[in-house]
Amino acid sequence: MLIRVCLACFAAVAAFAAPADYGCTAPLKVAYFRFGYLYSKDSTGRSVGVDVDLIRELGRRTGCEFEERELSRVLIWQALEAGQLDVATVGVATPARLVHSAFIPYFTSRNDFLLGSGSSRIQTPEEFVAEPEAMLGVVKSFQHGKPYDELVEKLRKLNRVSEAPDQDVLANWMRLGRVQGMMSHPVIYRQLFSERDMQQITVRHWADQSDPLIGSLVLSRKRFSAAALQRWEKLFQELRRNGTIEGLFARYLGPGLAKTLMPSP
Repeated sequence: MLIRVCLACFAAVAAFAAPADYGCTAPLKVAYFRFGYLYSKDSTGRSVGVDVDLIRELGRRTGCEFEERELSRVLIWQALEAGQLDVATVGVATPARLVHSAFIPYFTSRNDFLLGSGSSRIQTPEEFVAEPEAMLGVVKSFQHGKPYDELVEKLRKLNRVSEAPDQDVLANWMRLGRVQGMMSHPVIYRQLFSERDMQQITVRHWADQSDPLIGSLVLSRKRFSAAALQRWEKLFQELRRNGTIEGLFARYLGPGLAKTLMPSP
């Protein structure tokens, strides 16, 4: 009986993955960029958001240490390609990026179209174009995907697009009525606008038939072996299955919206 117990203990220990099994032979350099409730700074300058909570949950489960930093999206991809960064969040896979990094999805999202209080009667993109006084606000250099990029180009030709330097400025333009429409992901606009603001905004889901943005944890192939990447993939499968990731989103967005952001199994 004692031998059986000891063998069971040995099997449990053997099954446990040590930090080294995840490629954590040294602290992992992880970078965030600002993306609404996924990552931002609070009034004290502290890093907060779903991604921060996720990385710290991963640290607890794997024993890995993370060195956190904030970088622009451009610098994140340059650092990953150069092998100067190990982990990033909210990554979108492309053929070029897959050469140097692996991607593990943890949420999906589509841009919604937000209408100001005076434009709530508008039901379709065509109706927005048909309103001669309706101005569209966008963040400079942002791509919004189908069907919005086509809408933006139509309105540009009509001189009805105002470009903001960032999301905060764009949100303020909506409050002031300087623009009557904008596109944004729920994880962003739910942070930008208060509940009182949202009472004056109508949300249209004009992109529901388009391919969603698939946000992934990004792992550098220069840092992680194939075996370590498989460990990370299995861990995320478990975190998705047991509701841990959905629970992290629910802290900020509520359970209803959090459920809609979970990727398909």
